[in-house]
Amino acid sequence: MITLRQWPHGSRELLNELYAECDQSMCLVRLPVPLPKEETDRYMHIIETGNNQGRPFLCFGIYLDDVLIGKTELTRYEEGSAEADIIIQKDYCSKGYGTKALQELISTARAEEWCERIIAYIDLQNRAALKLFAKAGFQKGRTFRADVAVYEQGSLRVETHSGLECVKELQI
Repeated sequence: MITLRQWPHGSRELLNELYAECDQSMCLVRLPVPLPKEETDRYMHIIETGNNQGRPFLCFGIYLDDVLIGKTELTRYEEGSAEADIIIQKDYCSKGYGTKALQELISTARAEEWCERIIAYIDLQNRAALKLFAKAGFQKGRTFRADVAVYEQGSLRVETHSGLECVKELQI
């Protein structure tokens, strides 16, 4: 059974273990693994305070029974929208767990009246994510181009990718 639980405070090692088991090749934000200590500390501060550069922030671990298999988060913006992000370990992809986790995230946002709409920004090459958000009732929005930071063997390069904005109105 899939459940969302508040991300455990102080769990820097758990965060790095999760990202080591995830395929970020199609993500618009690609993080180095392991995360540098400064980056991990900065992100853990965002999780623990619920504040992402002045914006309300929610982060949940995705659990299959008692096993952490992914992470999902929402960052709320002033106009009533929230940006969603989800990542699942490679071994658990394409088995319906992401769909159930996203449905739980939507239910939580709706029940707590946390936002009016959820937006996801997805790389056009990421067919699995496009399918996941479509199954959860997200509508296709505008296309965009984004610069993606790619870390390889300790160095950083920037690639430009095309993406699609997907939107889910919550009807609170």
